[in-house]
Amino acid sequence: YRRFISYMHQYQNDKKGQNCGFIKIEIKNGQCSLFFQLKKVPAADSFSIAFFVRETNTISLIPIWSGSCHGGMFNQRFITDSLHLFNTNYSFDQCAGILLIYQNRTLCGSCWDKIGKIPPKLPAAKAITTTGNEPSSHENPSPDEEPSACEIPSTDKEPSTCEIPSTD
Repeated sequence: YRRFISYMHQYQNDKKGQNCGFIKIEIKNGQCSLFFQLKKVPAADSFSIAFFVRETNTISLIPIWSGSCHGGMFNQRFITDSLHLFNTNYSFDQCAGILLIYQNRTLCGSCWDKIGKIPPKLPAAKAITTTGNEPSSHENPSPDEEPSACEIPSTDKEPSTCEIPSTD
């Protein structure tokens, strides 16, 4: 059993900025529960949220959700299998953090691996792909409502990967 809070920060020009909320993460009985409470999401028509996994010269993105928020607030709960996050071959233990992405640019992010930094850039040629089974009609609840829980159905789709250019 593991439970922790990871704080999300805004990023502008690849520099960490102000806190925009947090994610409560709980791993229990083979399930991973994510509760997002974001209050200062930068204005964007629509955005994606994804786990990121660091691999040799690449970053793999595991889609969690795509949509928009109202008034800069996003309160939502997601539940997935902790050994096959959102129906991929990746487990929670392989994840380095979570990104909120708009037009292949990180707006907000959180990182919990030993490197401690979000990926500096997401190449424009590698857009996030989704499984097509993410909840698309979830509205953000009003501040007085409890967030809904989203269980993602099973699929065999792999996450997208982004090449990271060498810095040599």
